[in-house]
Amino acid sequence: MVNDTLGHEEGDNTLKAVAKALLSKVRQSDTVARLAGDEFAIILSAIQSVTHAERVVKKILAALRQPLTPMQKDIPLSASIGVSIYPTHGEDAEMLLRRADSAMDVIKGGSKNDYLVYGEGES
Repeated sequence: MVNDTLGHEEGDNTLKAVAKALLSKVRQSDTVARLAGDEFAIILSAIQSVTHAERVVKKILAALRQPLTPMQKDIPLSASIGVSIYPTHGEDAEMLLRRADSAMDVIKGGSKNDYLVYGEGES
């Protein structure tokens, strides 16, 4: 939507601002990667529990609720976040990504601007 209304340069600047916001909410040992389009993946290394992951997700959602201002324009954003935890939800990266994506799809189809841990609240 940003590209369609404000152009590709603004879209690129918005993606950079989102990446910066994500990086500011994780540790240096964690990984933030852009998968495609407006989809990002975050790998939290050595987390202790689902509760720890949820704390990080809540910080990310709060940061993205604040309008970003690349090129002096406020751009309101929303995020739908799916969470999967090793080894509970999968033993390899492919399975973990697939299950996080599944949880994300549930959020996108419902409340949006929220998160869901894989297997919780899915029908």
